[in-house]
Amino acid sequence: MNKNIEKIFPALGILFIFLGLLAYYNGFKLSGIDGIWWFSYTGLLIIGIGILTKKPHWIASQVNILLIPYLFWNVDFFYVLITGNSLFGLTDYFFTARTLLSQIITAQHLLVIPAALFVLYFKRLKQNDFWKISFVQIIIFFFISRFTNPEININCVFENCLPFEITFIPYEIVWFTGYIAMIFATNLLLVRMFFGKVYK
Repeated sequence: MNKNIEKIFPALGILFIFLGLLAYYNGFKLSGIDGIWWFSYTGLLIIGIGILTKKPHWIASQVNILLIPYLFWNVDFFYVLITGNSLFGLTDYFFTARTLLSQIITAQHLLVIPAALFVLYFKRLKQNDFWKISFVQIIIFFFISRFTNPEININCVFENCLPFEITFIPYEIVWFTGYIAMIFATNLLLVRMFFGKVYK
């Protein structure tokens, strides 16, 4: 059964890469070079490459970064969809007049994590330190994002994307603390959920 299921992985990897490149194109079209630096877009590309090259730790590194933010996004999305009211304000843009391409790319928030976890279920991790990849990535993307247009608020580096602020600590510290906590929590969850014991 596993071998039959794994036959779909190459196509899934190509689909992720295609969506990632499509997201880059659409982001550039809408906001110039600033619009390509969302974690989501690079996450699609790296997950696709990880699937094709059979490197599950690359896939897991992106789940580390995306899982918890995507949970907030999905809760907000379904709340708006069901009630017609905004909850966190994260997905209000989805329910405005937008191009079909933008809607398709945004809809990946609903599918990326389930698909990545599905692949990880069959592709056994051989290391538990994929958090290092995640950590290096957020550092690089933070500094790149700080040179983008603050009005776009790429990766929420200028202000919290959630409707609350912690004002007694510099926001940069809040951002890094939040992402580091999410990465390590997700890393631990993945290791224990799927593998129990991870072999070096």
